[in-house]
Amino acid sequence: MPTVLTIYFENPFWVAVLERIEGDEVQAARFVFGAKPSEAEIDAFVQADYVNLLDRLSEPVPLKKRVTRSINPKRQQRQIQKEVASSGVRTKSQEALRLEMERHKRASVQRRKDRAHEEAEYKRMLKVEKRKKKRRGH
Repeated sequence: MPTVLTIYFENPFWVAVLERIEGDEVQAARFVFGAKPSEAEIDAFVQADYVNLLDRLSEPVPLKKRVTRSINPKRQQRQIQKEVASSGVRTKSQEALRLEMERHKRASVQRRKDRAHEEAEYKRMLKVEKRKKKRRGH
């Protein structure tokens, strides 16, 4: 189970991506540094936040099996251009991070709906109580 930590520049921030490959699946987690991290900051990150990043790994994404078959270079180039035009260039770790972000977004939307429903219920309860007080003849 190899684990790889990659630090790269993603305009305008420096980002660390942790990838864990198990068999034919990959998991990924992302940490944003902000400004370019120094060696000391990277060491501090590895010592302090590395374990937290391991806990935040995304759901496993299956790796595609590669077929080792000889193919005409021109045909291969056309296929690559077609794939890039249709889906863009993505690594497996970026795909895992995208899926994780979508999962968080769905959970956030659900929490927001639940909160709005609870607030509406609370306001309705206040209205009912107010109506009852008015009927008592205060």
